Amino acid sequence: MRIFLFDFWNVVNSSGGSERVLSNMANELTKRGYDITVVCCDPKNGSMFFPLNEKVKFINLNGSGKFDDGTILLKVKGEILRAFKKLDKDKLRIEKRYTNILGKLKYLIVKEKPDVIITYDPNSLMVLKSLLHENTPTIAMLHMQAEFFFYPSMSKTLLKSFKNVECIQTLTKKDIELVRNYSPDNIVKFIPNCVYSVNNDIDRAECKFNIINVGRIDKNQKRQLNLIQAFNKIKNTDKKWKVTIIGGCYSESHFAYKNEILKYISDNNLDDRVALLGEVKNISKMYQTAEIFVFPSAYEGMPLALTEAMAAGLPVIGYKSCPSVNELIVDGVNGFLCEDGIDDFAEKLKILMQDAELRKKMGQNARESMKQFAPKKIWDEWEDLINKVVEESKK
Repeated sequence: MRIFLFDFWNVVNSSGGSERVLSNMANELTKRGYDITVVCCDPKNGSMFFPLNEKVKFINLNGSGKFDDGTILLKVKGEILRAFKKLDKDKLRIEKRYTNILGKLKYLIVKEKPDVIITYDPNSLMVLKSLLHENTPTIAMLHMQAEFFFYPSMSKTLLKSFKNVECIQTLTKKDIELVRNYSPDNIVKFIPNCVYSVNNDIDRAECKFNIINVGRIDKNQKRQLNLIQAFNKIKNTDKKWKVTIIGGCYSESHFAYKNEILKYISDNNLDDRVALLGEVKNISKMYQTAEIFVFPSAYEGMPLALTEAMAAGLPVIGYKSCPSVNELIVDGVNGFLCEDGIDDFAEKLKILMQDAELRKKMGQNARESMKQFAPKKIWDEWEDLINKVVEESKK
C-alpha cells in the first residue's frame, strides 16, 4: 500500500512535536511494509530534523527560500472580495501561497497513485481538497485540540475541506463531540500519540538539581518566561537548583521572545542558573540530567515533550487551564496542575524542589500513567484505521 503523509507546516530542520510524530509514523509504517512518501511545502531547503528511514521518500514541493505572495490578480481579487464582505481569508491565503505548486502536486499524485493521504495540518488539507479537489481517500489529523480548528467563525474553506475527508483523527476523546457538531457526517476517530519508553532505569539516588523544559521558544503557546519568572521567585530556596530550557526558534517572533527571555535572565542575575540550549538531537539523554519537568504552555494537542518526560519518570508541572496537559497530569498524583499566573507555579515548583521522596513517587506514577500510550497499541490502531479507509473507498 502506498501512503502519502502531507505536512505544509514547518518540516525542514524543525524539531516540533508534530514533526516528531511525522517522522515516527513514516518510520513505523515503513517497518510494517508500507510504501511511505512524506510531502512538504517548506521554503527552506534541507531534510527533517528527526531522521527518516532510508526507504521513506521525502519530497519538498517548494524549497525556493520564500513563500510566493500571489499574483497581482489574486491580490486584486482579495480586495474586491473584502470590499463586498465575501472574503474567505483561508481560501485567499492558500491560493496566494500554494497555487504555484499545484501542478507539481497534481503530477506527483497522478504519477504515484497513493492509496491514502494523511494530512498533518489545515494548510495541506485545504490545498488538497479546496484547491486541487483531490479525491484520494484522506485522513485529516488534528495536532491541537479540536477547538483550535472548529469554532463558530471558522472559514467555509476549512470546514468544507474537513467535510471532504474520509476520517478526522483527534488526540483526545472529548474532541470527538466538538468535531461532530461541525461535521456530523464524518467518521471521527480518537487515536492519541504514542509514547516511547525513555530511560526507564534512570538513577534518582543522587539529586541532579536540574529543572527542565522542552519546546520551541514561543511567547503565546509555550511561555518559557513564565517558568523563569516562577523560578526567580524561589531561586534562593536552594541555590544548587538550575533551569535548562531546550528548544529552537523558527520565526522572527520566536527570536524576539528569546531576546526578551535573555534580557530577563540578565536583569535578574540568573545567567548561572538558567540555560537556553537551543535544539538538541538526543532529547532522551537530557531527561537523565533532570529531576523535574515543567511545562507552562497555554494550549496543547498531546505534547510529546511532556509525555516523554513522564515516561522517563519525571514529576511534572503544568497549568490547569491548558487543554491536554490537564488530562495527562493528575494533580497531586503524577505532578501538579497550577492556577494561571506565576505565584502558584512557583509554589508547586518549590514543593518539588524541597521533597525528594515526593519527586520519586510522582515520577513513578508519571511513568506508569504513560503505559496506556504504548507504541505497538497506537500504531496498531493507526494501521487498522488506514486499512479500513482504503477498503471502504474501494466499495
